Amino acid sequence: MEKILSQTLAQYICRTTYDTLPEEVRKKAISCISDYIGCIYAGSTLSIHKELINMLREDFTAGKVPVIGSDFKADPVTAALINGATASNMALDDIYSAGIYHPAVTAVTAAISIAGKKKVTGKEFITAVVLGYEITMRMSAACNPSHYKHWHTSSTVGSYCAAIVASKLLGCTEEETIFALGLAGTQAGGSQECLGNDAQFLHLGFASRNGVLAALMAKRGLTGAKRILDGPAGFFAAMSAFKGNIHDVFVDLGKQYLILINSFKMYPCCGHIFAVIDGGLILKQMHNFSPDEILSVEVGTYQTALTNSGNPDPQNVQEAQFSIAYVVSVALVQGEFGIRQYENWPPSPEITKMLNKVKLYRDQEAEDRFPAARGATVTVHTKNGAFTEARKFRKGDPEWPLTHEEISQKFRTLISYAKAPEEIQKVEKALENFAELDDAIQIIV
Repeated sequence: MEKILSQTLAQYICRTTYDTLPEEVRKKAISCISDYIGCIYAGSTLSIHKELINMLREDFTAGKVPVIGSDFKADPVTAALINGATASNMALDDIYSAGIYHPAVTAVTAAISIAGKKKVTGKEFITAVVLGYEITMRMSAACNPSHYKHWHTSSTVGSYCAAIVASKLLGCTEEETIFALGLAGTQAGGSQECLGNDAQFLHLGFASRNGVLAALMAKRGLTGAKRILDGPAGFFAAMSAFKGNIHDVFVDLGKQYLILINSFKMYPCCGHIFAVIDGGLILKQMHNFSPDEILSVEVGTYQTALTNSGNPDPQNVQEAQFSIAYVVSVALVQGEFGIRQYENWPPSPEITKMLNKVKLYRDQEAEDRFPAARGATVTVHTKNGAFTEARKFRKGDPEWPLTHEEISQKFRTLISYAKAPEEIQKVEKALENFAELDDAIQIIV
């Protein structure tokens, strides 16, 4: 009789150590943690972070976990909610393309919650984060693309990710880890109806909280469904159209490491529309159109991108992060795209005028490659003719990765929104020596 899937995964979680991880995997994990740190400090400058603290601070218990970007500390569960939401609200957290999934937020947030509760070494922190990535990256790819039609993968699968990380760092037994997965799974949610509003950014806070709470409850003796993943009413049966033997999805755990093909985001918006920005920026750089020269703009991409980000007239920053028309207009008018492009809202008259020139269509070639690839074609019609740029991949994907300098610059730019130069140097030094830290919470200053 085949093992229950949660048992197989729990055994892998419990037996994996830092020493069993390849060096390149350890290094990539630190890069992912570093990227998260930049994102959460930048996110801590936004109003939603302050609103969450103001709403919840009266309920803070005598916890020791840092609420990042503030002087407060909270219990592990409340801190996970705030930190998870904060780390995702800039929409700059990493991506696993095949799974339509952002693993860093729930993985690293959960690790910070437990590292604030009890002493965790850098090696233990890294190991737990890798485990969260490896198991849930496989889960996300297996359940999609059907799951993503209704569910926000980073929220649903992210709940399991946080539980995996937290249970590892809490030293859960195999049985306790199985129950942690079950307790996380019964909390997992995140409706696609919420994309483009504040609730979306709370999703990863909820998922981080769910997983941390599940592991803490399991450690205290509470039980959960043993077949939460592969049961007749479990995750894959209830929330995806997966067909086949789900155990086959995990047979290469510990042999092949998917974290190595995890992508870092270049732009602060929905990852489905990065190729649109890339195409617009390349055309602007090559031809240097003035806004008045442009008669119309056509953008072709896959249906999921059109559904999620087809808003032709965004009314606020959150909606603009999910608007193909907005991002391509900014790229063509300003020739750059970053956090600065959201700082002054509403947009300039030139961008507003360009929005009305953008037309979208479903591109069959991009559709055929999704979700493995996220492509787009941008065509600019001018008084002097039409100019087209077709992108099969996005900047940041494994096929077109960010350089080491681009990753470092992203980190420094993001963290500088919240930290002084001497504090940034302290964080960088801790990250450089992360594996040797006796207390991993030192990465938070």
